[in-house]
Order: sequence, then structure tokens, then C-alpha cells
Amino acid sequence: VITWLHGAHATRVLFQVRLYWAGDRKWYAGRVVSFSRGVHRLQYDDGINKWHRLGEGLGEERWELLP
Repeated sequence: VITWLHGAHATRVLFQVRLYWAGDRKWYAGRVVSFSRGVHRLQYDDGINKWHRLGEGLGEERWELLP
């Protein structure tokens, strides 16, 4: 389920991704569970929730969409 709404309102989005943590030099899998004000909340497979700015611009975090 992917529903995208731009603006100040959080949007429920559910898709699998993996995010590269440069400090750990590892990829971590999770799913995007919400979006608000330009940042995405990821719920990692270990249950931890963190906010990340996912995008294609310079300085954005490195991530990949999983099937």
C-alpha cells in the first residue's frame, strides 16, 4: 500500500526498503510506515523505529526499495 500526500499531514505508506548505515558499513531492512514533513518513519526488522529523509538529492540517505 502506497498512498502519498504532500504537505504537513502524515501519510500511511507501507513498503519494504533497506537503508545503508555508513557508520556500520551495513544495510538494514525495514518498512516505511509513515511520512510527514519530508521525512519517512522506518520500522526496522528488529522493531526499532527511526525517522529518515529518503530522497534522490545530494546529502540524502542511501536506500533501496525491496521487492
